[in-house]
Amino acid sequence: MVTALYNAATGRDLTPLQLLETGHRIITLKRAFNVRCGVTAKDDVLPSALMTPFRSGPNEGKVPDLKRQLQEFYQFQGWDPTTGKPSRESLEHLGLPDVAAHLWPEKVHR
Repeated sequence: MVTALYNAATGRDLTPLQLLETGHRIITLKRAFNVRCGVTAKDDVLPSALMTPFRSGPNEGKVPDLKRQLQEFYQFQGWDPTTGKPSRESLEHLGLPDVAAHLWPEKVHR
């Protein structure tokens, strides 16, 4: 449904898989920009209201395991699971070799 709406609005003819990859490319490009601006995994936090334990119900006393969730998200995205920096391989796979070259400059051997 979303793909059909996107295609109708843009005149393109993407498949659902191509649209998902476009979204992945956008998220990764945004992250690469943020990394270049100095953002690290330490900056990936939730608002304090979401990290306050529930007072009642089946999740009483619980808060999200943000560290584990971020590691899983980074891995799923093809980013470094510790730093959240998009990997060279992921950037190149998404057709962003120029961004990969900026984030992962080749070391000059002398």
